[in-house]
Order: sequence, then C-alpha cells, then structure tokens
Amino acid sequence: MSRTLLAVASAVVALTAAAAAAAGARTERVVFFPFRGSLVAPAIHLEKSVRGSCSYGSEFATRWDAWSCTASGGRRYDPCFSGRRTGAGAQLVCMESPWSNATLLELTRPLPQALANVVGDPRVHAPWALTLATGERCALVRRRLGTIGGEPVNYACAGSAVLVGLPARGSPVWTIKRAATIRAKARPAAIRRAWW
Repeated sequence: MSRTLLAVASAVVALTAAAAAAAGARTERVVFFPFRGSLVAPAIHLEKSVRGSCSYGSEFATRWDAWSCTASGGRRYDPCFSGRRTGAGAQLVCMESPWSNATLLELTRPLPQALANVVGDPRVHAPWALTLATGERCALVRRRLGTIGGEPVNYACAGSAVLVGLPARGSPVWTIKRAATIRAKARPAAIRRAWW
C-alpha cells in the first residue's frame, strides 16, 4: 500500500472520530453484567454447564465480581462473573468476550473473597473488550502476541486484525491503534464501545 493511501486512510479515521465528537457522539462505556437479579440475563447464550472452583480475581476483567476459575476437568475459564451468591453451589457465567457464548460454572467450594480484585469502578482499568466504530469486535488477548512499533498487542479482533497499546481516552470518542495483521503498521481507529 502506498504512503499516500495510508495517509488518506489515517486522515479518514481522524476525520470520522472528529465528526462523531462534533455530532455529540462519544465512546460508550459499558460495565457488563450477565445477571438480572439472581438469574442469568436473557441475552446470555449458555453453551454448556460445568462444575469447578475459582482461585483468584480475573486477570482479564479487573472487577470485584470477575474470577479466574477451573472446571473439574482442568479447563481454565477467565473471566467468570459471580452474582449475589458466592458459596458452594452458586453459579458463575464465564465468557471470553461480551458477545461470546457462555459457560455456566457451578461452584464446588465458596469463592475466595480475600483474593478478589479490588472493589471500585472497573473503568479505571483496561477494558476487557472493545467494539470499533467499524463494528469490529476485539477482546483482550490471553497470551502475548508480540509488539508493533514497540507497543504490545493487547487485543485481538475477529479475523486477523489486532489492537496495539491501550485506548486513548483524551477525547469523547476514544481511539486505539489498529493493525490489519500482526505484521502490519498500526493506524488510529475510533472506538464505539468499551466493555469492562
């Protein structure tokens, strides 16, 4: 791709973000809750149910109600979201992203509350998932994918695109650097929705 075409593409992204901000748009900030009261929310698609336990707060969703858990067969799930119940027999909803199918995990022992993530507004931490202005969905990576331009690849999107670094939160419409592949150059992309 020529430098002129890349410059035009970068300008279009910047103009799109500026136009959205001028129109009163802003990046939507969503704290994900898979429960409605003590029941799993109707929009959550449960793929399967397992039994297991949780060891500590989630590594991917930095919230007091998000956990790193292991099913009885040894498979790890992170994040798993707890509801009001936290003792043996309680159910957690485990999802890799807000739009993925869910696994319902029934606790075989109580949650280790002393090892939970900190209480407070999770939005001060890195988002768990992002939806770009283009509609592309991206989730925090579960393993190190490398760097682009000296910055870590922190999100993987459907297909081969990746997001570099963390969202720039300095304007109403947040941006993040997006690369078409792990080997491509990263360019700014507008963020429609950030999930915690």
